[in-house]
Amino acid sequence: AIEHHRAACAQSSGTCRVVASLESADQSPASLAQAQDDDTAAYEASESAAMALVHVRPATRAGVYALLAYVGGADHHQWPDELEDETIRTDGGHVLTMPFAFWVIRNAHAALLHLG
Repeated sequence: AIEHHRAACAQSSGTCRVVASLESADQSPASLAQAQDDDTAAYEASESAAMALVHVRPATRAGVYALLAYVGGADHHQWPDELEDETIRTDGGHVLTMPFAFWVIRNAHAALLHLG
């Protein structure tokens, strides 16, 4: 999941640079529209890969450490802002909404409990 996210982010960064280059070069609307579509698809793929990090269950303590080190060491702009879990309610009855890192830590905690 980490390598998949790393690759998806690299792809997204590349498509973003292409769009910026085409915008500054005043390219044809069709070329720019295609680049923007590619950029949107790459961004969505990176978001999906980030969500996989929330749900992946490391099978070893080294895997838990790798997940936490990757998320903790990466640029924060690579992560979704806030995530919700419809199955968890606050004391006030609202859906629990927390930062991306919370859900990764929660998942890492569950993996550690499973590992014993």
